[in-house]
Amino acid sequence: MRRRVDQVRVLKRPTSTIVLACALALAVVGVVALPPASSVQVVPPGTPLDVASFLPAGASLTGNVDYTAHVQRALDAARGRTLLLPAFPILVNPPPGKTQCLLVNGPVRIVGTPGAELRTATPAVQLLRVQNAASVRLESFQVRGTGGIGRRLAHGLVQLWRCEDVLVRGVTVSDADADGLAIADSSDVRIESCTVVRGSKAGLYLSNCSGAVVAGNVVRDCVGHVASNGLTVGSGILLLSNVDLVCSSNVVVGGVGPGILCGSNDAQRATDGVLIANNRIRGCANVANPATSGGIQLANVQPEHRTHVVVAHNSIRSCGLNGIVVDNHDGAVIQGNVIEDSWMSAISVGHSIGVRIEDNTIVDGNESGASGQAAVYLQAHARGCVARGNLVVSLARPALTPLLDRAPPGTNLTSAP
Repeated sequence: MRRRVDQVRVLKRPTSTIVLACALALAVVGVVALPPASSVQVVPPGTPLDVASFLPAGASLTGNVDYTAHVQRALDAARGRTLLLPAFPILVNPPPGKTQCLLVNGPVRIVGTPGAELRTATPAVQLLRVQNAASVRLESFQVRGTGGIGRRLAHGLVQLWRCEDVLVRGVTVSDADADGLAIADSSDVRIESCTVVRGSKAGLYLSNCSGAVVAGNVVRDCVGHVASNGLTVGSGILLLSNVDLVCSSNVVVGGVGPGILCGSNDAQRATDGVLIANNRIRGCANVANPATSGGIQLANVQPEHRTHVVVAHNSIRSCGLNGIVVDNHDGAVIQGNVIEDSWMSAISVGHSIGVRIEDNTIVDGNESGASGQAAVYLQAHARGCVARGNLVVSLARPALTPLLDRAPPGTNLTSAP
């Protein structure tokens, strides 16, 4: 009996000539010839899997046909292995009752080829969620959402949660109606050479992570997100409650909130040991809600204010009220930054102790023409701060007052440049 079944299988197999003819015919109508799904079962362990092998024969190349179940099966089979995305867009949507389209619960490496894209037609969802996984690699593919201004959403189009040993490299996220790429409660994280375009809430969002590096990424044109108070907010890079994190050599251009916001969540620890250096930030401004926009903002709602944050050698231009704001970050170092064309004061320090503001260059600040502004503004609650060696340059506007100290005399150690 077995022999007869085997013979039938052999007879059903097309010859190489028929296979070639079918492939050519399918290419003409915009579909790809794929092997039957059962063929993936013979792939040796450790060999990369290809999503194309899980798609039905004659799968569409246009990204208009939903292949969620097929891609999920490929992800399940690729646990601990490499999964290759083919060079065409694939549409996925959340299964009934789910808030994510695709779910990964273990180690995986997902690698794209030129033209590889995962997209969804459903708003307010996580397209790809990876959770409780050690050793995660996402590399060289695109993710596309529905776009637009989201409302009170608390997730990323790509979301990683409780992971360790994470590398996200060369991934492009477009048109997220919440955060573009969000990573929470994870350790040993690297986000490198990624691009986020037209995100709604934050382009890159790291929360409660340790040992993270965010380097060489580009975030452009954040469209804004409607918060619970009805105001439109958004950040290029949002860093909350992280420990030992480096944010370096990123480019943030255009947006409705701060280019980089470093602070803490209400229910999590204070930030500790963050370096923000060598970033380029341009045009992050919000006319309707100006207080939320700026170049780099250090904010903190936790009782622990000693955060060991360094902001150094960043280039900031035309970003909201202030180029750099420091509030409730004791001992922060603001050094060697170049700030141009701020709407009001270039550097503002609020409820903070022992902040060092040294060797910064401020060019043409206070574009609003408001009174009582300065290159460096120490508010009344600043204590023990040091401001010295800062250079004020006037090119297109009247020169700013180098320093304005609102604290009681002798509270801060200040010297005009």
